[in-house]
Amino acid sequence: MSSGTGRQPLGQVLVARGWCTQADIDRALAEQTRHGGHIGEILIQLGRLDADRLGKALGIQAGLEPIDLEAQDIPQQVIARMDGATCSLYRVVPVREEGKTLVVALADPLNVNILPDLAFTLGREVKGLIASETAVDKALARYYASTAEQSMHA
Repeated sequence: MSSGTGRQPLGQVLVARGWCTQADIDRALAEQTRHGGHIGEILIQLGRLDADRLGKALGIQAGLEPIDLEAQDIPQQVIARMDGATCSLYRVVPVREEGKTLVVALADPLNVNILPDLAFTLGREVKGLIASETAVDKALARYYASTAEQSMHA
């Protein structure tokens, strides 16, 4: 588990996962030197990376374990631990319980600060995993469809 110090550079995470080649990273770094910007966004502009993988890579870089939400069948008793409005607001989906800890999948790797908020709101420990934004959106629609429809009509 990463403490946040000595974080692995984003390019290394992407190459280690096979989502980019070292040549892609070198090209993006050269572009960054010339024009500035974030390497992840440059890789997207170059067509070498998609936003979902960038989000997962940023989460891994932040020390979050990745999860493939689309391969999960989340038990109803876990889904019932959080209401759909809260899940939609924070863009999280509860995926399992580990003892007294609720494990949630996050869509936004840069918003790990919501975990203490959720822990306070729920009155229990909360652990975060990183999932793609697309997968979180699909899971919210699958498990909380009626809540999402109510929010849209409110």
